[in-house]
Amino acid sequence: MQHSKFTLGFVVLIALSAQSVDAAQRLVPQQYSTIQAAITASVSGDSVLVSPGNYAEGINFSGRNITVRSVSGASVTTINATGLGKRCAQFTSGETNAATLDGFTLKGGSPTSGTLPGHGAGILCCNSSSPTILNCVVRDGICELGAGIYSCQTTCPRIGNTVFCNNLATSGYGWDIAQCFVDLGGNTVCAECGCSPGAIVEWPVAQGGNGHYYQAKLRAAQLGWNAAQNDAVATGANLVSIESAGEQSFTKSLMRPYSNAYWIGLSQAAGSVEPLGGWSWLNGSALNYAAWQPGQPDNANSNQHYGAMLLTSNWSDWREDGETFNNRLGIRGWMLEWSADCNDDGIVDYGQVLSGELSDRNANTIPDCCEQGISCTCMGDVTNDASVDGFDVAAVLEAWNSNGQGKFNTDVNNDGAVNALDLGIVLD
Repeated sequence: MQHSKFTLGFVVLIALSAQSVDAAQRLVPQQYSTIQAAITASVSGDSVLVSPGNYAEGINFSGRNITVRSVSGASVTTINATGLGKRCAQFTSGETNAATLDGFTLKGGSPTSGTLPGHGAGILCCNSSSPTILNCVVRDGICELGAGIYSCQTTCPRIGNTVFCNNLATSGYGWDIAQCFVDLGGNTVCAECGCSPGAIVEWPVAQGGNGHYYQAKLRAAQLGWNAAQNDAVATGANLVSIESAGEQSFTKSLMRPYSNAYWIGLSQAAGSVEPLGGWSWLNGSALNYAAWQPGQPDNANSNQHYGAMLLTSNWSDWREDGETFNNRLGIRGWMLEWSADCNDDGIVDYGQVLSGELSDRNANTIPDCCEQGISCTCMGDVTNDASVDGFDVAAVLEAWNSNGQGKFNTDVNNDGAVNALDLGIVLD
């Protein structure tokens, strides 16, 4: 019996050694021009090593439990399905956790044919497939459901150190794990890569605008109309009030395609005649201009009393929480407008903050003078006594070479240092 056990063990060892020897490394593009060609040539246990580059394709593991890994990481290695009508990566043939995708940017998926078109723009996992996704960035995917990743029932992918951003599901979740998902840690879901808001942009009077400033903001999760307005107020703004076709066109140009709609400052008073009665802007102006989508507002489900600008068209009425249906991701964008003129000089305060004319030490876009209830009309009035005189000069000299964070705002030009430039403004 001992001899039999030894013989069996020896045979198993030889078999494992043979399997290890047979496992191949396939190099892209040195040996194969595309990642898919290397995958197709592989058998379970093989590795596909991909050099930096932009690979215009979508890949399908087709049941192979192999490792597809970039040599230098996601920042320089992209599987780019933009414009191809494909998803970036597909696991639909019973792949196990041994099937590994490691270190890629998966970009621009939009599946229009094949397995489950409209599902899983970045990654699709179905038919008991449970791959491992590591160190990836899944971005810019657009489809009906699961624009980042869609996982069907009976699948359980493992995901680690992976970022999902800029993905738009037109009628459902951005990051859709339908049943099971093993979190290996380090995962991030963003409305945008970097999660940064859009730039604050002026609509110049010289171009037919109103001199106001606007910003389109996004976040990963949906938010309600009141939450969006609270965020706007905290930065000295309001949700936008759109009062002309020109303003509609300008603000719409700021929208980015990662939310189905953006909240605007339009709401309906309680008890109004449905569906068109009682709508008004936050700034108090009348609804003299309207850009409702045909058939809107319709007060669907009898609870849609807040306005949003649709990504692909005009306005629609929504529930306050921004939800679409069945708890799927709804509105996650909102449009801000800065129009305040607290010193009544005919210039939007935020423009004066940007130019340095008015200081904003706490960087909340609201001029300090407005928050402090003092005059904003003269930068040289350091002591805020309605007169520019020797007291102001003395205050600047006393704070010389400091950051101006004392009793008075001696850093007159708000550049972080009290020096001759500040003194010059006072003397002028």
